[in-house]
Amino acid sequence: MDPPGTQDSRPSPFRPRDSEPPVDAAYVRRIAARTLLLQQQSARTREDIRRTRRELARVQDDLRRELVLLRDEIAALERDTGQVVRRVEGAVAGFRRLVRASDFSRLRERVEALDPERRVTAEQLRAMVRDARQ
Repeated sequence: MDPPGTQDSRPSPFRPRDSEPPVDAAYVRRIAARTLLLQQQSARTREDIRRTRRELARVQDDLRRELVLLRDEIAALERDTGQVVRRVEGAVAGFRRLVRASDFSRLRERVEALDPERRVTAEQLRAMVRDARQ
């Protein structure tokens, strides 16, 4: 019993009201069991979330590393391709300096005679060049 003057007029959630029947002990055990089950499920769910986040972070790190490697490879390929293009352009420019226009037109006629759309064996090409030289 509370001392006089300290009694709260509001009903307490922990004490049954005078008009309410007393709480059944079996009901309290069922609620406690359900609460415990929900807490366990919540703990498992939180652990699953933590595990999933760690896995996601690992995958993201792997992807970042792969992306860096791919960018490096692309840069190397672009650099190599640029070098090849510059070499071919240099070879074509040198070829143009060495070959007169009339020689170039004859070469074009020979290439067209080879019919580049079709396959020509190396031996056939050598024979055609040999015949053209004579």
